[in-house]
Amino acid sequence: MGLKPGTELALEFDDSTLKLTREVPPPKLMRRGKRLVIVPSVPPGTAPEPDIAAMVEEERKRWPL
Repeated sequence: MGLKPGTELALEFDDSTLKLTREVPPPKLMRRGKRLVIVPSVPPGTAPEPDIAAMVEEERKRWPL
């Protein structure tokens, strides 16, 4: 999950569900030449790696056969 000592967390509680998420600063919009680009505001190497297999499985569950 990419959690280390000192990681800031957000807790959301809804009826019987508890959701725990990492608190990360939002990306920044910066101008490079004539273009606007989105630049992450977290230091390199601290962002968690995405779990591609879990993302694909989650998307499959959204679309019934």
